[in-house]
Amino acid sequence: MTAGKRGGLRMYLNSPAENIPSNKAAAISLDDALAEMGVLPSYKEYQGGFIGFVNDKGESIQFIRFDENSWFVDAPFVKMGDYAFSRQIEIPYSTARRIVESFYRGEDLRKYFIMPQPMPKLLFRPPFFRLMVTAFTGLMIFIAISLLVVFSGFW
Repeated sequence: MTAGKRGGLRMYLNSPAENIPSNKAAAISLDDALAEMGVLPSYKEYQGGFIGFVNDKGESIQFIRFDENSWFVDAPFVKMGDYAFSRQIEIPYSTARRIVESFYRGEDLRKYFIMPQPMPKLLFRPPFFRLMVTAFTGLMIFIAISLLVVFSGFW
């Protein structure tokens, strides 16, 4: 790990040079954390490589480097002290750096992980929609019974 002042992050990682388990994450400054990300080998160079951080709130985030500018980030989200879900996305290096900086400051990371969804097309619901559906259903039942009577030879 690079020497430097200690900040609000603890780092864990697995690389050819060093292995720090998550339960023994070492305190690290933001500048040093970003420097460690810069020297992390890509997945092609070392398949078991990753770097993760734990902030002052006990939240964690983890990264795998695919290549020079492509990273995979995994962020677990906790609700009321329990694991709720995890988001994994592929991001460019510049976004990975911004996420670590935001994480260091304790900001909400959901802005990076919640992708905007296109608005669904709204169906036009005319007034008295339920009444129209009920009337249509009644008409279909009437037609079905009429056909049954006609073709059964009841008349």
